[in-house]
Amino acid sequence: MAVSTDAILDAASRVLATNPGATLADVARAAGISRTTLFTRYATRDELLRALADDALDRTDAAIAAVGLGDPARHPVEALADLTDAMMPLGSRLGYLLRERSLDDDEELRERWARIDRIVTDAVRRAQADGRVRPDLPALWVGDAWFWLVVAAWEGIEAGRIAPLDGSRLVLSTLLDGAAAP
Repeated sequence: MAVSTDAILDAASRVLATNPGATLADVARAAGISRTTLFTRYATRDELLRALADDALDRTDAAIAAVGLGDPARHPVEALADLTDAMMPLGSRLGYLLRERSLDDDEELRERWARIDRIVTDAVRRAQADGRVRPDLPALWVGDAWFWLVVAAWEGIEAGRIAPLDGSRLVLSTLLDGAAAP
């Protein structure tokens, strides 16, 4: 049975999100394929890393577009809530993007990430203007916190410490209300 590119990239994102130093043999094992099969698709580690980054950015772009996060008419907190739901299954891909430093010199990938970051940061700024997010915190900080909270929730779900349906709620309540007692 042939393994799809999506299944290979999913396995690669899961392995590399938690172990950036994982080998291609580790990725092949996680995907349930031989190293030869993996090398047939991706001749080098760099090819796999680039394919994974492109896939992660494509999926993040699609999620942002689907929830209308960049739409100024959309309430920013509702859009962030919907984006959190959409990104939860993509936590490994987001974790990979945030952790993988070998692609930092790729200008195209940096530009794509910067555009995504701007959209999230702009939504945070709108939520600050709306009074829903603390205006004394830098919007970039709050946006970065959101990205990492999604990854933390995904990791908690993967490890069995968080119920899958609780991930998005925990991200949003932590982001919007903090961890202080009411």
